[in-house]
Amino acid sequence: IGLLNVYWKKPRMFSDEEINFITIAASQASAVIQNVRMCTRLRKNLNELDEYKNHLEEKVRDTNKQLYDSEKYLRTVIDSSFDGILVVNEGGRFEYGNKSSFNILGWSEDELIGEFFIKVIPEDMHEFMLEKWDEIQKGIEIPYETKIIKKNGEIRYLYVSHARTEIKGRAKYILMAKDV
Repeated sequence: IGLLNVYWKKPRMFSDEEINFITIAASQASAVIQNVRMCTRLRKNLNELDEYKNHLEEKVRDTNKQLYDSEKYLRTVIDSSFDGILVVNEGGRFEYGNKSSFNILGWSEDELIGEFFIKVIPEDMHEFMLEKWDEIQKGIEIPYETKIIKKNGEIRYLYVSHARTEIKGRAKYILMAKDV
């Protein structure tokens, strides 16, 4: 760290006690200097971390705003579609539907979300739709025509296409239903 010079007016021999005292004083001075250097580096590091934190917070705010705007945009596009757009989870249960999907299916959102899709399929179509469900899960994405039964018993014919996606490691199926 450095040198500690001790001068005396008259040349003489230092006693062991004086040498021990000076050694202790030099050691203490060295520790103080090291502490000051460490504190200065630590203060600099803390300032850099604070700047980095502020930068990250600003990026997070910007990213959240972009995500919010993007979601708002996509929701507007999806909700303005005349076609029904539905999301079915890997268990075959409805998770989401745009306004048109519930109008086409003739059931309210509360009555369908969480329900197995077969609820809207007439009994004579169950076997066909379960085969289609198996194909969809295997990645076969061929559009097909089917019929559904509305809550009031009315039969409707739909042209359906679909795509598989994965969110947080879980399969989701996006269905596009056109009332024919």
